[in-house]
Amino acid sequence: MIYTILTRSAHRKANPMYTIRTIARTGVVAASAVALAAAGQGIASATTITPPSTPVTATAVSSPALILHTPGYNLVCYTFTAEGDTPASGDTITLDQADIDISNCLLNNSLPVDVSVNDDATLSVDYNNGNPQGTLHIPDGGITATATDGGNTCDLTVHKSDVGPVPYDENTGEATATNVSGIDFTSTQTGPILCPPDDVADVTTTPQLDIDDPTSPYDHPQVGP
Repeated sequence: MIYTILTRSAHRKANPMYTIRTIARTGVVAASAVALAAAGQGIASATTITPPSTPVTATAVSSPALILHTPGYNLVCYTFTAEGDTPASGDTITLDQADIDISNCLLNNSLPVDVSVNDDATLSVDYNNGNPQGTLHIPDGGITATATDGGNTCDLTVHKSDVGPVPYDENTGEATATNVSGIDFTSTQTGPILCPPDDVADVTTTPQLDIDDPTSPYDHPQVGP
């Protein structure tokens, strides 16, 4: 019995096909381990924005500029602009709180709405194998809005929200969102007034991103791997 086992072992070690199968199995195991490790660490896709560290303006070219929709309610704004900077490296454009203007708003085309921007927003971009897309990120409490009707008010608070991803055309600078879900909000009603209940609103808007550097060879931010 011992002789048989040793003979089989020696035969396997001397057999080229056995060696190849062993190496192949080892390679598969190693590759699987690397893949699992990468998934566990959440390795991000490599995306770059050109030109780096450059002022950029986002202006909604759609009309209306911005629509937030929930069943039975539409918040429509006719002005939506923002300013920020492309990153020195990485994939995220920061839109400065002081330079975000959401105004000329109406709730259901009847009640005036005052919108306040309380924090920076960010726009993350993904190269997506040559089909760029972007996602707008709003921090918790980053936007509040108040509709008024006499002494009655409807206060809306936007919580942490991610709108997208939506396609981005680097030739035109346009990122088009059509009924894209993502604006998570709560409402507080004082008195009898039109006021949407807590919900997640769909977004329709088309901001155009323009480079604000006349020396830049690009009119719009470019996205690469």
